[in-house]
Amino acid sequence: MVWHHALSWVVDATLVPRQRVALEQINRWLFGNPGDLVVPLRERSLELLGDECLFWASDFPHEGIVSMKKAVDEFLERDDIPTAAKRKISYDNPKRLYAL
Repeated sequence: MVWHHALSWVVDATLVPRQRVALEQINRWLFGNPGDLVVPLRERSLELLGDECLFWASDFPHEGIVSMKKAVDEFLERDDIPTAAKRKISYDNPKRLYAL
């Protein structure tokens, strides 16, 4: 595989398979979007990383300036995220991570 110059370090890195898959997706994005040196990871994380490794993070009950209820409602109302992905991100993935 030819790596984008921003990811040239990957050649010598010791990675687990999931890390390599994620970096390969970012690599394809970088080559497909020449001139964009910043990967919009937050906005495109579902596309770049898939829904198996993302989960909802919070610092509940220390929410700061963000209303957790409002943030969750906005997330669940998004039309650009499939219902199955919303379930994985908000329930299945954290459950798997914490072996619940």
